[in-house]
Amino acid sequence: MFVVVASWLSCVGLVTNNAVIIVASMLVSPLMGPIIAFTFGSYVTEMTLVSKGLVSEFIGLLIAVFVGYLGGLCCVPVMGGSLPTDQMYQRGDGWAAIYM
Repeated sequence: MFVVVASWLSCVGLVTNNAVIIVASMLVSPLMGPIIAFTFGSYVTEMTLVSKGLVSEFIGLLIAVFVGYLGGLCCVPVMGGSLPTDQMYQRGDGWAAIYM
């Protein structure tokens, strides 16, 4: 549930061009736990911990992408021509500016 809340917060922060909300979504997100599990498990060579970390991170990533996709589907018709915002450009890789 925290991944869903963090994804919605980041979607709202990106659409409203608000960096504070985006940082708040990073604080809510629980996806650092599986990364630590993978790192610690690989260090102590505990393969069950490594696999749990990888699976949990992958599932969390899929949930975040799905919620972000749904948020994009909801926001694009409402926001119209005001997208992408400056926060989207700052967090993107720069290729979007080339194609616009």
